[in-house]
Amino acid sequence: MPRNTTRLLAASALLSVPACALVAYPASAVTASPVTVVSKPAPKATTTKATKSLSALPKPRKTRYIDTKQLRTGKAGTSVKTYQARIRIFAKEVGINYRKINKSGATGHYGTETRELTRAVTGHVAAVNEKFRSGLKSRVHPNKAFLAIVGLKPEPKVTIPAGYEANPSWPAIVVATADSKPSKWRGPALKHPRTKSTFSNNVSRWANLVRAVMREHGVSDKYLVGILAQIQQESGGDPDAVNNWDSNAKKGTPSKGLLQVILPTYKSYAKSGYATSKYQTVPYTNIWAALNYVKGRYGMSKFASWNSGQNQGY
Repeated sequence: MPRNTTRLLAASALLSVPACALVAYPASAVTASPVTVVSKPAPKATTTKATKSLSALPKPRKTRYIDTKQLRTGKAGTSVKTYQARIRIFAKEVGINYRKINKSGATGHYGTETRELTRAVTGHVAAVNEKFRSGLKSRVHPNKAFLAIVGLKPEPKVTIPAGYEANPSWPAIVVATADSKPSKWRGPALKHPRTKSTFSNNVSRWANLVRAVMREHGVSDKYLVGILAQIQQESGGDPDAVNNWDSNAKKGTPSKGLLQVILPTYKSYAKSGYATSKYQTVPYTNIWAALNYVKGRYGMSKFASWNSGQNQGY
């Protein structure tokens, strides 16, 4: 069979057309023509997690302060428990199956399970944000940037005045802030210095906060029951208590808060940055201004008189 006929039949088979529809030309008559290659459009770039910012992460809850030393040393404590609760909430929000990693829950002990959960969550955040990833030194111990993402901050440092005496048999003092809430007193029963009766929960729930403020002012632990007795007399432990009937109220400056401080006094003795009416009834700032006023005007003798059961207006 001639060579051209062989080529014709082969072409017919490839193109699925009758062989008669193809015309054979001598090889010398066929000239090469340039081939035009049509390229497909490049696929659109997809957005990966690494290109997103921290805004893609869940917004943190209200900021709380913790003792980061407990996290570093693995020491059990309330700060560890707070951290565990926050990181589990975060893990759930971003889709990490924390239940398989941390079965024990918020135990208050920074152990293996908490480290593994921290590793999983920091890995997720690192994949989302390059800046966070570059500053990450450890995936089992959170840094300040990671704590901020889950709504936590290291406790501010407190300078303890000379002469301050803490009761070693009482619970450790946690640094207080304007965000501090009432908490259960876990030390020995606290009793009223005059009646000798145990304080109600409505009053004793402020003991931890009062101690923290006392330490800032250099007021020793031995005066705690006297100050609680004054709180009992002034407000009964109600931070929103307002006196609308005495002479101060008639002047337009009613006493407010746990220790019933009038606004002019509050502004004069408030902690720096908190001298506005907004903070007058906030437990931490109300106690802070009251103790500052008492110490500045009367000295420790007033705390001593409260400790002996002589609780009256001040």
